[in-house]
Order: sequence, then structure tokens, then C-alpha cells
Amino acid sequence: MSMELMIFGFILFVLLAVSLSNAGFKPLRLIGNLALQFVIGAILLYFGNFFAEMAGISLPINPVTAGIVGFLRIPGLLALVGIKLFMF
Repeated sequence: MSMELMIFGFILFVLLAVSLSNAGFKPLRLIGNLALQFVIGAILLYFGNFFAEMAGISLPINPVTAGIVGFLRIPGLLALVGIKLFMF
């Protein structure tokens, strides 16, 4: 197993443990939830790019786009696709 995959798995495990815990440590829980939103956004962008390639559209996966899609989910992804189509 590659080192990158092990690090990704560990980070994902810690984020899930923090977001599901009821320890009451709010700052750590807030940071964990925020990071989880970015991870969800990156995953949605990855799969969105997979299907958008059929239409010739490519969205970059960076912290800004992952944050937008992470917080807004599918409507955020569709908004980014719409902006991409409108601008180019």
C-alpha cells in the first residue's frame, strides 16, 4: 500500500472520528467538520469532472472550488459548471 493512500486513510479516519464524536470539544469539532466539507467537495468535483468530460468541461480541484462544492453540494457544482460555461 502506498504511503499517500495510508496518509489519506488516516486523515479521513481522524476527520470522521472528530465529526462523529460527542466529546464537546467544539473548536476541534469545527475544524474537523470544515475539513470534512472540503474533502466532500473534492470528491464531488472529482466525480463531477468525470461526467463533465463528456461535455468537454473541466473544473479544477483546488481549495476554493472544493470549499464551494463542499458547502453547497450539488447546487454548488452546478453553479460552477454554469459559470464555466458562461465565461468560456
